[in-house]
Amino acid sequence: MQIAYYPGCTTKKFRPEMIEAAMRVFSAINIDVMNASEAVCCGYPLKEAGEEESARTMARKALKELDEFDTIVTPCPTCTMMLRQFEPEKVKHMSEYLADLLQTNLYIKQEQFEVNFHDPCHLGRGAGVYEAPRELLKKLPGVTLVEVPHNREASLCCGGPVIHLYPDLAAVMAEDVLKEMKSPVLVTACPTCKSNLLRKEKQVYDIAELVDTILD
Repeated sequence: MQIAYYPGCTTKKFRPEMIEAAMRVFSAINIDVMNASEAVCCGYPLKEAGEEESARTMARKALKELDEFDTIVTPCPTCTMMLRQFEPEKVKHMSEYLADLLQTNLYIKQEQFEVNFHDPCHLGRGAGVYEAPRELLKKLPGVTLVEVPHNREASLCCGGPVIHLYPDLAAVMAEDVLKEMKSPVLVTACPTCKSNLLRKEKQVYDIAELVDTILD
């Protein structure tokens, strides 16, 4: 089976460490993956600008570039949401792919710690993915998931989508999310969420980065 890792524009530009962590995870579990960083944008910025047809054209172009692959794995919920319109079975968010793939006997580190998980808007309400990240976290030995008051469908927006246009509003929205986080480690599954939640002393990990810290 041929697998493409499609990081998406936000991950490439702002969170390249997520790509590096993902590649280490794939290597550790002996999965041969092609880094599709050069593939075109999924089209979501065009959709936000009201250019619906252009957005669909761009999404189809991205999929055409990756047509030879059986599975497209992306860490970006927005890319997941956009590309699934046309290839719902082929496109998987990183949390879904790893939750299906990983077995607990792949791990060696046994440090005990608690984590909070923040549901990204586009992953949950957009793509309907709520349980895969939780299933994945529960497979990590030593990791205890502590749910916050607003989770799953009720999750608070991190404010990331307005971080460049309205930075003050983005800061307030991030603070509302961080106030709910009682564990020292905050895990999310979106490059935009990670970017806006990296505030104060909180340790913020993308979910694949957390796996990377535990894998042999």
